[in-house]
Amino acid sequence: MSRWVLRAICDIDKSDVLAVIDETLERSFWQAHHVFAYISRIFNWALERDAYGLDRSPCDRLRPAKIIGAKEPRTRILSDKELRALWHASNKLGYPLGPFVRLLMLTGQRRSEAAERERDSITYRTVQHQAALIAALKDELALALRAVNAFAKAITRRQDDLTKEIGELCAKLSEVEQGSIETRQ
Repeated sequence: MSRWVLRAICDIDKSDVLAVIDETLERSFWQAHHVFAYISRIFNWALERDAYGLDRSPCDRLRPAKIIGAKEPRTRILSDKELRALWHASNKLGYPLGPFVRLLMLTGQRRSEAAERERDSITYRTVQHQAALIAALKDELALALRAVNAFAKAITRRQDDLTKEIGELCAKLSEVEQGSIETRQ
């Protein structure tokens, strides 16, 4: 879209939008969908302002599913090894991003769901059904719920306090997991 920098917004037409979408689509299907959404929002915003000489959006009557392709639901799930690596990498991110990534991992929530939550709403009770999705055994479930509860309590504490508390709970969870594996064999 940098090609539009020196152009008036009212001079951009449907063929310009399609050219950008086609170019983006060559690199990434998902990025093409995001670019289309951003372009559409910009033009809708300009139309609402009624200050840029626009009488319609060049995105009108363009349907992303037709020009880019229909979105398919994502089915990939991170492996235990990938989750472990992400957990350790999140420690290096610092506050607030590191704890936020771990909250997503512990609750299984989408980024927008967790971001829109009020801090007080992250409690033991509100995450019970989500924690059940990430823990198969009774002991693992209890430790996962305690980790989420510790996160909720520690969110306003310093980062190193949070990392230590959740790290200890994860170590216990790992021990329980090892014991569960050994008893199954």
